Amino acid sequence: MFAEGKRIPGTNVLKIEPVTQRRLNSCLSCRSRKRKCDKSRPQCSQCKNHGRQCSYYKSNVNSGQKPVIGQEATKIGAEVPITGPPRNLQAAFWPFVPNHSDSSNPCSREGPIFTNIMSASLYRSVGSPPTNFQALRQFMPTKEKADKLLSQFLKSVHPIVPVMDLEVVAPLYAAFWENSVEPTLDTYITLFSILYAGSVSMYEEANMAEKPIESTEYLVSEMRKYVSATEAALAMSHFPRKATITSLQGAVILHSICRNDCKADDSGSIAMLLRIGHLLELHRDPEHYHKLEDYKEIQRRRLLWWHLLYLDGLTSLSSGLLPLMSSNEYDTEYPSEDSSTGKGIDQIMVFCNCKFRWIECCNDIMRNFFGIHKPTTFGTEKVNLVLSDLNEYCQQQIQKVAKAEDLMKSSQLSFAKVAISIMSTFADRCHMLLYKKMSESTFIALADDLETESTKKVPETSSLGGSISGNVSNEFTQCAIHFLNEFCFYGKMPENKQFLWEIRKFQPLQAILALLRSLIYDGEQVCSMQQPDSQFHSKFLLPLDERVVAIERALNNLGYLSEHTTRLCKERWETVRILKERAFRLLFFDVNINESEWTLSSSPLNDNDPISENLNNISFQELPPIDWDTIEHEMKDIRSSLEEAIAIKIWDQDSGHFLL
Repeated sequence: MFAEGKRIPGTNVLKIEPVTQRRLNSCLSCRSRKRKCDKSRPQCSQCKNHGRQCSYYKSNVNSGQKPVIGQEATKIGAEVPITGPPRNLQAAFWPFVPNHSDSSNPCSREGPIFTNIMSASLYRSVGSPPTNFQALRQFMPTKEKADKLLSQFLKSVHPIVPVMDLEVVAPLYAAFWENSVEPTLDTYITLFSILYAGSVSMYEEANMAEKPIESTEYLVSEMRKYVSATEAALAMSHFPRKATITSLQGAVILHSICRNDCKADDSGSIAMLLRIGHLLELHRDPEHYHKLEDYKEIQRRRLLWWHLLYLDGLTSLSSGLLPLMSSNEYDTEYPSEDSSTGKGIDQIMVFCNCKFRWIECCNDIMRNFFGIHKPTTFGTEKVNLVLSDLNEYCQQQIQKVAKAEDLMKSSQLSFAKVAISIMSTFADRCHMLLYKKMSESTFIALADDLETESTKKVPETSSLGGSISGNVSNEFTQCAIHFLNEFCFYGKMPENKQFLWEIRKFQPLQAILALLRSLIYDGEQVCSMQQPDSQFHSKFLLPLDERVVAIERALNNLGYLSEHTTRLCKERWETVRILKERAFRLLFFDVNINESEWTLSSSPLNDNDPISENLNNISFQELPPIDWDTIEHEMKDIRSSLEEAIAIKIWDQDSGHFLL
């Protein structure tokens, strides 16, 4: 019909270009089952986890050729030493390693001790590392070393962060060393997180020893090794894209034990953990909502959820951000305080529940007073009621632990004393948090009878004042003094060095600065009166002895907190010391305090050890003529420096946000 060689009009539009067949990179098993394959050679993680045969088509071969079978490739690959992490393993899990190909194994990781399992780079990568039990096994220490770290964990970490069920860990640990059961990823996550926590606690204890058995460099390398191992095991389990109760427990231990000192927690990391807890429905009570009957499972889920809320609350306190959770968004009850043996109570659970109640109270204060809107009458009344309930609840919990003293082993008494002392400060901490906000912004006055909703600015008065704000200031002063005294008790070293990793997280800098500011306010009032020289100290010093002694005691006994820590934390402690010297030199001219006369704060377990505070050991030289104008000017200058130190916000390049 058409002449040969003639083009049919319009056929160029219908011309179909030859299609190049897309290269098949996924294994045949995942392709047939329509599963996402990580394309790892010789065997992908999907096939390895499910025990299936893994095979790939060779590239640039005819379809008639046999594919490479994973079992054959495994035999070949087993003889090749591991010279570096898999190429599809994202950099988030091997940080600070300049060249991955040159890294012999994850143990060579360099950098800070902080874990970065939740770093933003995690979400920029598309691959997940293949499961490599051989590589994980290489992280495990000798059994003798592992036994020491486990013992350290049980003594120092588990009483503070009891997210692991020891009745489950014990047989798991024994089976691993007996090789009776093939270890799973959950086994490695559990063991490595325990070893890491034990190594951090051991490192802190070693720093307090005069002659440490092991060098600091070695202990730091151990911490890096075990945190790398935990992160690698979590990555192989596809965490946080996929999460289980066990993997979330491991992540909670990493974030609870990591040394942050003045460094605020990574708010993004904690937010992710909290969201994972939601996905696992931990925010609903396992007994009343999920209808679970297994006591251990109920206890495990409750403990894990409340530790997530606790981390969120600490992040809120350290960053100044509002907490992510409100009390009406979950109904999970506190963990049971009954002992697992059925006899008596578990003092560890008693302490944890008191800690959880404290963080709930802090969250209420943060939401009602640290938001962008002015506090309401309802919010203020709620906080006032919560503070009263917290104080009563803490006293009840303290009595529970004190009564259980006869049931405790001698090894548990040390924890009981520390726990009682810490619990007695929870109400103080909330009052100081509230006063901090009240002293810097507009608020609705807290009083026994709240009559009006009108807002007012709290004048920066001192203990010499007689107004409502003065009463609040007096209450704050007593809370700060009690907090510092108790801190010196449970922070006494080396007696309580096993808990140093936890004690170090709560630096009492704000309490010391606020008491110094209170002293300066009183000094300014005396200057404004311009009393004769002979009446200066008689009118000014008598109501201030407790503050002076508390500040001196704290600085003399807690100096170790400024050692073996971040540069920022050291600078903050040095600032406090300088301001204290300036203030005391101005207020007291020449003060000679003999600390040997002081008695540390008492504990309910030590009824015969009362607090002895007096000024018999403070003496003054004959004062020279006083230039009141100069003193008043210097006091204003010191007050300005104190207020700046209290409200300071420093940008920390490592954490990526401001530090309070």
